Amino acid sequence: MTWLVHAGTLCAVLWYFRDTMINLAKSILPRGPRDQSELWALVVATVPVVLAGLLFKDVIATDARAVNVIIVTTLLFGVLLGLADRFSRRGAKHPGPVTLRDALLIGLAQVFALIPGTSRSGVTITAALFLGYHPAAATRFSFLLSVPVIGGAVGADARDHGVRRVIAFRGGRRSSLSRSRRYLLMPRSKPLCIG
Repeated sequence: MTWLVHAGTLCAVLWYFRDTMINLAKSILPRGPRDQSELWALVVATVPVVLAGLLFKDVIATDARAVNVIIVTTLLFGVLLGLADRFSRRGAKHPGPVTLRDALLIGLAQVFALIPGTSRSGVTITAALFLGYHPAAATRFSFLLSVPVIGGAVGADARDHGVRRVIAFRGGRRSSLSRSRRYLLMPRSKPLCIG
């Protein structure tokens, strides 16, 4: 079941960023400007993909799954990530947090992840890099952004197929998450463009 894989990813992200999640939750009761601004940035970035998913659900489930579409999107966004990587190596970069304007732009880019063959984390990191964010800040925001998106997908899939298993994927997904962050912080992130 696809939702079980997504659930494993979600558990890994929640565990890896557990301290950040606690701070974001506390920021609902005014705690600090950074935590509150980051929470709002995540909300703003999530809205476009939710609306697009509801509007184009049938198209995504049928026409968008054509083999040719998957091949083109995989190659296209792989190339864009490579270009974004080169762009991010020029000059000083924004360390974060992500502004509301940029969060909206990253959220609009995330809509492309609804097309099969497009990596959600890849396209959001690409957008953040082109907007001038440091690779570490881009990666962090992308993974945090996965929580509401993947959480919603898990809930929808579990509702459609029924929940009959206890999720036990955290360990493997957690180590994969650590490796992904290390790749993005390497001198070059080209391995991710072809991975």
